[in-house]
Amino acid sequence: MEHGGSDAVERDVHRVFLVDDHEMVREGLRHLIDGRAGCRVVGDAGTHADAIARIPATRPDVVVVDLQLPDADGLTTCRDALALRPDVRVLVLTASADPALVRRAANVGAAGYVVKTVRCGVIIAAVESVANGERVFDVAMADEPSDEVGADPDPAEASLAALSGTERTILHLIVEGHTNHRIARDLGLSEKSVKKQVSSIFASLGVTSRVAAAVIATRYATWVDLSGAGI
Repeated sequence: MEHGGSDAVERDVHRVFLVDDHEMVREGLRHLIDGRAGCRVVGDAGTHADAIARIPATRPDVVVVDLQLPDADGLTTCRDALALRPDVRVLVLTASADPALVRRAANVGAAGYVVKTVRCGVIIAAVESVANGERVFDVAMADEPSDEVGADPDPAEASLAALSGTERTILHLIVEGHTNHRIARDLGLSEKSVKKQVSSIFASLGVTSRVAAAVIATRYATWVDLSGAGI
């Protein structure tokens, strides 16, 4: 299904194309991504053939693709999409966190690899990061927090709890997929101030990307109430 819409689209809006053989997944991703993180879903497909036929007309900046398609594997779709549009950024969103598949995706030119079991905020942040030219592979390879009794606490857990009210609010909005421009507007701050706060959050959590920050935030969201934070 194509959703090209008007050509009068804001310059900073990233065009996203979805490829997954399950219509429910595609619609869920559309609802999650469309209008957030500076992105607009311009089309989708359930097969490799349909995706390759529709990508040229929809002119996406980002293609989000599952590895399991009925007529080809997603790595082939990644390679063929890049052949059609060399500047497109491909984000693999799939069920398997097999390190061999992660490496193969990187080798064929994917810009990122995220497993479907992550929280929605991580997916939003991954799409935004890939759209902005970053590479996102650390999420797929990240270790899950240990439930073992007596395990050493994750330093990021304490760092998250130590964030100021303003930093928690901004981090919550990052998890929601908001850009710095949107955060500045919503909080009545200058964009320069928001960028400084985001840099401070990254430094506190020991990360370098919005995706990694979102992973930490959602990992400990069961006890850290980001949504209730205030300035």
